[in-house]
Amino acid sequence: MYRYALLGVFLSLFSLSAWAHDYWLKPENGSAVLIYGHANESEAYKPEVVKSVTGWDDTGKSRELSKSFDKGRLSLTGPGITAWAVEIDNGYWSKTIQGWKNRSKRQEKKAIKSTWDRHFAKSVSGKNITFVAGQPLEIVLSSASPSKIEGSVLLRGKPAAGLTIEQDHKKLGTTDANGKFSAKPSGTGIVVLGTRQQEKLERNPDADFLNLDATLTVTIK
Repeated sequence: MYRYALLGVFLSLFSLSAWAHDYWLKPENGSAVLIYGHANESEAYKPEVVKSVTGWDDTGKSRELSKSFDKGRLSLTGPGITAWAVEIDNGYWSKTIQGWKNRSKRQEKKAIKSTWDRHFAKSVSGKNITFVAGQPLEIVLSSASPSKIEGSVLLRGKPAAGLTIEQDHKKLGTTDANGKFSAKPSGTGIVVLGTRQQEKLERNPDADFLNLDATLTVTIK
């Protein structure tokens, strides 16, 4: 019994689902690359997980863009685009005694718990720094400087209170009752903020929880 108890603790600490990884947009000379992983680490992903890609110019008008997928990464280009938004569906994940598997609880009958993981990545620059893309979970900036970042988090278009704002998986702050936050970024250059929300799914045959994850990339000088 003791051995199995230790095994359970080990799995809960070290067997993390795909939700522990971020999808975020890295700006590159007027284009953007969708990265999967932490900091500068990038893991390969399948093109079919990307469900939608949109780009807008400084006037808020959507613009045509080009997509290319190479070596497990999606690259985006488009003239005049200063705001990008990508929706990713990372599918169903089930926690088993062997760890996390990319399978639904219908496929894993003995799953301890199952999740459906959806990610929303956004990158803003120029006059579009405060742009609202309309993502189900979204970080919206009101200002950004080396001394302070201010903004809010929207969940399905409404202010979301009590959500943690992170940079490189380190807590910067928490949204207040009006969904707003204010924090000092840890450094300048490319700054990636993140937040997440987990919701219980009722009568869903494939997952117990819906995991929503949002990232926002902004360059601070």
